[in-house]
Amino acid sequence: LRENRAVLLAQLDIEYQRADETGDTTLKQSIALKKQKLRDVTKHPDIDAAQTVDDLKLITIETHGV
Repeated sequence: LRENRAVLLAQLDIEYQRADETGDTTLKQSIALKKQKLRDVTKHPDIDAAQTVDDLKLITIETHGV
């Protein structure tokens, strides 16, 4: 999750900078919310509930609505 998240956060950082350059505060807020969801994905209760490595492999950023 962390490796996948890092790539997505880097992409969002670029989008945020572009929105900042154009003064698009609505887009900046939207991007900030997406980034926070990505940060929170590793706190999902399914991670603690996983019983096996295979259970953990089923947990992806996409399956958790990010």
